[in-house]
Amino acid sequence: MRARTLLLELDTAVLVDIVDPVLEYAAYKGGGDYTATPVPDDALRLSVADPGGRERDAFVPAVLDAIREAARDGVDVIWHSRWLTTPGVLRALADDLGLSGAVRFPADDELAATPTAEGLRSDLPRFWDDWRTRTIVDRVRRLPAGHELVTADVAVDLSALRLADGVRRRAGNPTALVGSIRTWREWGLDDGALRSWAPDRPRLPAWHRRPES
Repeated sequence: MRARTLLLELDTAVLVDIVDPVLEYAAYKGGGDYTATPVPDDALRLSVADPGGRERDAFVPAVLDAIREAARDGVDVIWHSRWLTTPGVLRALADDLGLSGAVRFPADDELAATPTAEGLRSDLPRFWDDWRTRTIVDRVRRLPAGHELVTADVAVDLSALRLADGVRRRAGNPTALVGSIRTWREWGLDDGALRSWAPDRPRLPAWHRRPES
């Protein structure tokens, strides 16, 4: 069996966005009304402020079950989140969610840079200078042959071919096995894909692919 590592974001993968800040801001700038996403039918509620001070208050039990099951099956699940800037809060929240025995904190030598509470910027070169992407590149650089590195993070989707190739190129590991568990802001990660360990692999978006002959 291949060694498997999952870098887990708490935001969007575990805590779902009832209020999407991107859409809310877009509605504000456009002078329109914003309607919050309905809470998923099986979501439970809690009250916690994220490192940016925004209230986050819903999670999906099936997602938590899938994470615990993956850890029992030998997946090394590691927090890869801006919540690392508030480790005490993250530990308490992990305890409340039943994840403290399933998801571990990264060791100091597993981080290529100090985590920050800022959101990941999409503009270059800030994207590649961010602690998250620097850490992923460093992990891929040291990834043994046959081992897999997978993310569960809306902002860092290693199933996107150009992103995956950029990571591999910077890491000097062109054949590294990388991928992503599909994740949505409104519903969290795909618990079925995690349970069956079926991450999406790097691919071009549909509009870039050549038509089937």
